[in-house]
Amino acid sequence: MIERVDHHAIIVSDIDRSIAFYQDILGFKLHSKRENVIRNGLSRGLGSKEINFNEAILKFGDDTLELIQYNTPKGKAYDKLCSDIGMHLAFLVSDIHKMHDEMVKKGVKFNGPCPKEWAGGFWCYFTDPDGVQLELLEKRAISK
Repeated sequence: MIERVDHHAIIVSDIDRSIAFYQDILGFKLHSKRENVIRNGLSRGLGSKEINFNEAILKFGDDTLELIQYNTPKGKAYDKLCSDIGMHLAFLVSDIHKMHDEMVKKGVKFNGPCPKEWAGGFWCYFTDPDGVQLELLEKRAISK
């Protein structure tokens, strides 16, 4: 039986650029970083002959985000729309309007006009440097 989610992982094309984004824009703290990791057991587990990767572990409170840049085999970029099959991560914030404005000033691209109202608060989608879909979410009652 599952006890809890342990961590989230995002495959990235440039580990240093992604570390900077998640630290400087979203406030994560770098916990550890390893470069050119080669693991034969991991290669077999992932179904590849050779695996070489860079890895960063970032923390935000009790949450862990793992960033992985595969050097071998190289991954492929693809167009990522919010409607594509896959997933997104949502970050709960206390003041979405302030966070949105600060992120825009830092050059973050949002998917559309933001924030949007919904029955329980506000939300908006944006992407990381590799186009991974992310969401800001503020849960609160909307004034009528």
